[in-house]
Amino acid sequence: MKSFTSLQLAQSPNAQQLEANLAAKYEELRAHDMQVVERINDTLAAKLNDAAQPVIDDWKSKASPISDEILDTFDKNP
Repeated sequence: MKSFTSLQLAQSPNAQQLEANLAAKYEELRAHDMQVVERINDTLAAKLNDAAQPVIDDWKSKASPISDEILDTFDKNP
């Protein structure tokens, strides 16, 4: 099985297509007078991160050796 670095995955055409699709969906929602919140406040983000940490730790214990790299890339791309 071929292995990819997280940077390669983040720069892949699929990631670029995902961003384009998401932007299009946001525009569609806004065109229908819906408010799109792209950022949440730091307090809520901290609470969500704390709640998710046990699940993340469990996943890391079962995932491949590149799990830290995957999470680092995720953390750098809010």
